Amino acid sequence: MGNKQEAIKYLREKKDLTADLEQVTRAKQFPHVPPPLFKLDTIERREEMINPEVRMDELEFQIVRAFDILPPAGYDTLDMYVYCEFPYPQNQVQKVRSSTVRKSVEPGEL
Repeated sequence: MGNKQEAIKYLREKKDLTADLEQVTRAKQFPHVPPPLFKLDTIERREEMINPEVRMDELEFQIVRAFDILPPAGYDTLDMYVYCEFPYPQNQVQKVRSSTVRKSVEPGEL
């Protein structure tokens, strides 16, 4: 069974963030509605998942999707890719580059 307190905390966060988003949406739809007050949240989550097929000296990650990427002025589409550098181990920096998705602003999975 999962951690009930953590689940309740996440549900409260979801409720608060949904209310904030609704207020911003209303302010955008109706110019006479004042925008919400300034709010800054720093949220840090540590999650650990155990995958027996990945060795202890390996890292596996997946870019789920990319959307609403705005091209610079004068351009309709972009050529996109993901580039990551992992400074571990310290004596051997690992660099990874995905394949390029050409002429898109909603590439989906990269």
